[in-house]
Amino acid sequence: MAIGINSFYSKQRLVRNGNDNIKVMRHPQHAKSGVFLWAHHEKLVIVDQSIAFLGGIDLCYGRWDDSKHRLTDLGSLIHSAITPTKRKKTSSSPSGEFPFISVSKSNSKLYMPDLIVDSPSTAAQELARPMSLPAASSSLQVPQPKDFFKQNTPEFERKSLMATIKQGIKGKGKHLAKLSYAPGELQNGPATISELDDVVDDLDGSAKFWVGKDYVNFIVKDFNNLEEPFDDLVDRTTTPRMPWHDMAVCVQNATARDVARHFIQRWNAAKNEMAKQNYTCPYLLPKAYVDCSLKSNFLQAKSQNVTCQVLRSVSAWSCGFIEPDIVEQSIHEAYVDCIAKAQHYIYIENQFFISLPRNNLNTLNQIAEALFTRIVRAYKY
Repeated sequence: MAIGINSFYSKQRLVRNGNDNIKVMRHPQHAKSGVFLWAHHEKLVIVDQSIAFLGGIDLCYGRWDDSKHRLTDLGSLIHSAITPTKRKKTSSSPSGEFPFISVSKSNSKLYMPDLIVDSPSTAAQELARPMSLPAASSSLQVPQPKDFFKQNTPEFERKSLMATIKQGIKGKGKHLAKLSYAPGELQNGPATISELDDVVDDLDGSAKFWVGKDYVNFIVKDFNNLEEPFDDLVDRTTTPRMPWHDMAVCVQNATARDVARHFIQRWNAAKNEMAKQNYTCPYLLPKAYVDCSLKSNFLQAKSQNVTCQVLRSVSAWSCGFIEPDIVEQSIHEAYVDCIAKAQHYIYIENQFFISLPRNNLNTLNQIAEALFTRIVRAYKY
């Protein structure tokens, strides 16, 4: 597959409540069309064909971040001094006792994760109270980490305040659901949505910014089992999350109109290919403009007036051109032209920079060749 983001699950989550105003089409449909090596990479949000946001956040896990770019997210789990109580028989401690080592009195505290609960109740205070070993101890029991950790967060007894809170969440949390369907199910067929009554049970220390698969590190592990959003992808106690910083732009007026018309063309082409007889999924029409300028300033931040042009790359498979050989590559042509005319400096920021050298018959992308030619010219002259 081009990318394993399970867009079928995303579609079902968006339309599951039956809102007639939400229409979703996935293109291409890999299974039916046999296309497995490419996918669209546009990120557009267009409001009333008058305001457009280009680039930025993908509709998938792990993309949200803030200016702090945190590397860890353990929720309410902190490191406090407690005395381990759970013991397990192992080859190194067959009697069930922990092995002993000598330590100095100044280092006689053992630090393990603990749960801090913001509540005045006695049960919560007992749960949150840090406990330390006696300072006079000259020996310290060393616990086995696997005795205390269940995958990503420690498991605590479901009782007192926490049990009451979780029971209340269960009663109100029927909206939490996961997608369950067979691997061979048709992509346009019905999906089975099952209730997640037990989601809360896996959320100890659950005051997190990135819940479940939103905590990601793509270098360590790529996405899998995306229909299980509340299951952690990596062990957050040992694996730092990968910070994310997306760039986006907001445009208005005539530029936003051009972006809207590009989307309308793409939507109508996909509708004609995949949902021609589906009358609940309409064709779209561009608005008629007397004046396309925006009358009210919806942004609190100061905006600037600029002269800009929207560039794109489309062809028969993405915009429905009748002739398969017809393409529009205005963005590619602009790249090559700007590189050739550069006087002092070239800066390119692109998530997927793919370009092959000259005389290669398998690609018509000339960006790398244009860079090479301009660098050689700068060196010679």
